Amino acid sequence: MAKIYVNFREIREANYSLLYIASRADFVKRQIYRCKRELPDDICARYQIGQRLECVCGKVEEVEQRISQLREVVNCCIRQYETAENENSRNARAFL
Repeated sequence: MAKIYVNFREIREANYSLLYIASRADFVKRQIYRCKRELPDDICARYQIGQRLECVCGKVEEVEQRISQLREVVNCCIRQYETAENENSRNARAFL
């Protein structure tokens, strides 16, 4: 049977980059809100631009939340895998 190797450092680094991605999503959301605030009311009302910008911000926030949830899930999986691997190593040493 082949030995499975998980590089926790690389997984943690990739997972850490999700923080940057989430912060960029937050930045985009804040910039859209800023643009909406700076638009005159008559322009915002035309073609429902204000509502559409609000909708876009809502979608960006959903993406931001999903990224955060993904990061939490990956962290949880890493902890569980490390715990299982440590337990397997202890059991193997006890068996030998």
